Amino acid sequence: MEKKTHSNKSKLILLCALFLIVLFFAIYFISSKDSKSVSLAKSENSLVQSSGAIKGYKEGTPDDSLSVSEQAQYTSIIAEASPTRINGAVTNIDEFNQFMKKSNGQGNSIEIPSIGILFDFNTTDVKKSNFDLISAFAKIYKQTNKKALILVEGYTCDIGTNETNDLISQQRAENVKALLIQNKVPAEKIELKWYGESKYGLFHYLGKEYYRRSNISIK
Repeated sequence: MEKKTHSNKSKLILLCALFLIVLFFAIYFISSKDSKSVSLAKSENSLVQSSGAIKGYKEGTPDDSLSVSEQAQYTSIIAEASPTRINGAVTNIDEFNQFMKKSNGQGNSIEIPSIGILFDFNTTDVKKSNFDLISAFAKIYKQTNKKALILVEGYTCDIGTNETNDLISQQRAENVKALLIQNKVPAEKIELKWYGESKYGLFHYLGKEYYRRSNISIK
C-alpha cells in the first residue's frame, strides 16, 4: 500500500514538472512573437521616415478644391523666373505673398520669386517655419502648365571640410525636394544641384548663417 502511494506521488510530481515545462515554452514562444512584431513595426516606421517623408510636416493641398474649368485654365499659364535680387531670395511667407500681389497682374504668365530656405549650423532638416513658404511656392507653380523646371540648390558656409560640406549641401537640397514632392510637384520637374562651400563669398549675404541654405527657383 505504501509503495503504491509513493508511486502515485512520483507520477503527480512528474506531471507537474511536465506541465511547468510546457507552460514555460508557451510563454517564451508568445513573448518572442510579440517582440518580433514590435521590432518589425519599428523597422517599417523608420523605413517610412527615411523614404522622403519629412517628420512634422502635414501635407496641405489647398488647390485641390478647384473646379475642372479652373484647372484647365492653368494649363496655358507659364511660370517665369523673377529677376535676381541683390539681397538674395525671398526667405519668409509674408514677403513671398507681397511679391505675388505686386508683381503679377492679368496675363498668361506668372512670375515666381526664388525662395531661400535657411538651415541651422551643421543641420539638414527643414525647419517647420519654412513649410508654409515651400507650400506657397509649390501651389503657385501648380497653377501653371508645369513646363518650366524647378531648380533646387544646396549651399553651406565655409566652416568644416569640403567633403562634409558637400554632403550637407546635397542633403539640404534633397530634403527641400522631398517637401516639394509632398506638395504634389512632379519629381521629374525638379532639378537638384549642390555646391558645398564652393559658392561661399559670392553673394551679398550679411553673414555665414545666410549661406546655410537651399534656394528654390524657376529655371
